[in-house]
Amino acid sequence: FPVTIWGAGILMDAIGSHRPVIAPNYGIFREIVRRYKIGVIYNKPEYIFNLVKKQKSSNYFRFLRATHKAAKIFTFSALNKQYWKYYKF
Repeated sequence: FPVTIWGAGILMDAIGSHRPVIAPNYGIFREIVRRYKIGVIYNKPEYIFNLVKKQKSSNYFRFLRATHKAAKIFTFSALNKQYWKYYKF
């Protein structure tokens, strides 16, 4: 079953554990989910059930394969490197 995202830490945990995601339509979540094709985006929480219900099982397996690829990109060391690139002291 996909993981519903409420924060960045949960998104990284979902990707790290190779789980497709259901994420809110916010900038960074939308960008990651769409770029890496790891799940679906919702506009309002009350839409989640219908959004999941209308997904085909083939979509789930496609998202699952995509999270395996994304997990190689979103490692702790890669994220740490990106963090320090933006916050040099």
